Amino acid sequence: MSHNSIELDKIAALTGGRLIINNSSKTVISQLLTDSRKVVNPEASLFFAIKGLQHNGHEFVAELQHAGVCNFVISEPSAIIGETKANFILVEDPLIAMQQLAKWHREQFKIPVRHYWQQWKDYHKGMAVPVNARRSSHRP
Repeated sequence: MSHNSIELDKIAALTGGRLIINNSSKTVISQLLTDSRKVVNPEASLFFAIKGLQHNGHEFVAELQHAGVCNFVISEPSAIIGETKANFILVEDPLIAMQQLAKWHREQFKIPVRHYWQQWKDYHKGMAVPVNARRSSHRP
């Protein structure tokens, strides 16, 4: 198995989810989906049904099943409709599950992580002080 693929049961273990298998074949995932319009390889895709302010990913599960996607990370058991050949990982929050999987994936590489955010913040903090100092000196 390459760094670009992972077995479904391992994803369930990493995310602390409950694996519901309806398709007993060994499933290897190579594509993660959060947008139902971006399916490229449905058999090897895993859709994260994320809830947002405008959309609920659970509403797209049936549509994606018709498009051939067979693997889903969900938090609403009601997304499992009738008899299906799809596999599900039931978690408390699919977004957190995706973050856990991303963290695990990053840990597979021995590349040092640079703290660009801290550098950016320090840079802009230094820029704001002189601007604020100039503003306050012009006040009566």
